[in-house]
Amino acid sequence: MKFLIFILLSVSAFAQDCGTVNYLTQPNSPFNRIPVADQDGLGICYAYTAAQLVDYHLLKSGQTTSAVMHPAWLALKSSRRLLYSGTEWEAITSLRASGSCNYDHVESALNLFGARANMTSMPLLAFLEAYETDIGKQTNRRRDPITTGIRGAAFTNAIMATFDICPDDVLFARLLPELTAANETSVQLINRIVKDACNLNNLRTYNIPEPLIAQLSDDGIALASIDDQIGKGPFTFAYCSATWDNSSYVMNRLGADDACGMHSSLAVGRKKIGQQCHMLVRNSWGIGWGDWNKNEKCLCKNTTTGVWVDDCTEALHNDGNHSVEACYIGMERLARNVQDLTTFNP
Repeated sequence: MKFLIFILLSVSAFAQDCGTVNYLTQPNSPFNRIPVADQDGLGICYAYTAAQLVDYHLLKSGQTTSAVMHPAWLALKSSRRLLYSGTEWEAITSLRASGSCNYDHVESALNLFGARANMTSMPLLAFLEAYETDIGKQTNRRRDPITTGIRGAAFTNAIMATFDICPDDVLFARLLPELTAANETSVQLINRIVKDACNLNNLRTYNIPEPLIAQLSDDGIALASIDDQIGKGPFTFAYCSATWDNSSYVMNRLGADDACGMHSSLAVGRKKIGQQCHMLVRNSWGIGWGDWNKNEKCLCKNTTTGVWVDDCTEALHNDGNHSVEACYIGMERLARNVQDLTTFNP
């Protein structure tokens, strides 16, 4: 694993220098062709942010003309048992080694399989992940035998876990024969689903730089690191999402932190708001307002004219004519909750 080494800046120097950077609104920005993601109930935030970072590079370097990375493909390549047990660094490293299957190929294969139960790709993946997670809990991570009773309980629990994100006419029972036919993990099953669509003839190898990861061991290192890196380009970071709901939240860097809500997002800009430097964060929770951003200033886009609206508030967005593209968070507040960041080797 390759690590970034940062020359730390003093906090006083940081406070004096907060130059505005915005990779979303730059002329001909690649992000104009990368839609805001919505992972909904699927726990692969790291794959969504890694996919957007890779697409940004591919578009900027002229290797593609549209977003081509499917988050499920990155999750599949970096995970062995559970889709959500990966990191941005692992996803990009695995992608460089295995090649990429086009977004449309992956999406079509997943939708075709899900159609038997009236499910599209996202709720299908969420259901399979919930099923696999429950199997693991009941069998000590599959070290114990998987009985019919265990499968039945896992199936029922997966339905309860994903019922809210599935369509009203979903037919869960049609998935049961496939899940019980072989002793496969969710990753193995999904790999089988996309196998024909993503055969060697449909794999594409892109020139993707080596990913670098920086483990941020304390708040001071985190603050200097994110400030330094945003001046070089967008980057992904893993952090406690609890900070969106509670601005005074501070992650526990020394042990377990059950309330943290570990999440991954994309840093796409920086500016001063009031007397504080803020990071512009592109999330994977859709283009609307929710509990996480209702009290934050955001960057919105007029859905009719395409005009950017900075310092967009909840009241403006509620007119129905704007999409939330990214939101600001104080950099010192963010630094107290960042675990690591991932970027490309320049």
